[in-house]
Amino acid sequence: GKSAQVLAAILHQSAFPALVVCPLSVKRNWEREVHMWLPDASVHIVDRKAGLKQADVLIVNYEQLTKHVEDLKEQGFQSLVFDESHYAKNATAQRTKALMDLSKSIP
Repeated sequence: GKSAQVLAAILHQSAFPALVVCPLSVKRNWEREVHMWLPDASVHIVDRKAGLKQADVLIVNYEQLTKHVEDLKEQGFQSLVFDESHYAKNATAQRTKALMDLSKSIP
């Protein structure tokens, strides 16, 4: 579905590294989709234990995003995916501010 289309667009544009921001409940699904559609791409899921690492596709949930936004801005992402973007509909919320700040660092 939509995940495959997004990953195909990233591949077509060679827009790596890519950052996927999604709800916690679908982080593993994104990891499976990346492995399925981009088998040569490295994938890393940001969580409390693993922290940030270099990868072709980095996956972070909205809650972790606010904790890591400054470090994420320095990763040189070439593409940014907001899955379930309604999580960022409140312009005054910290997560929305973090997403807007992060998006300014991506071409």
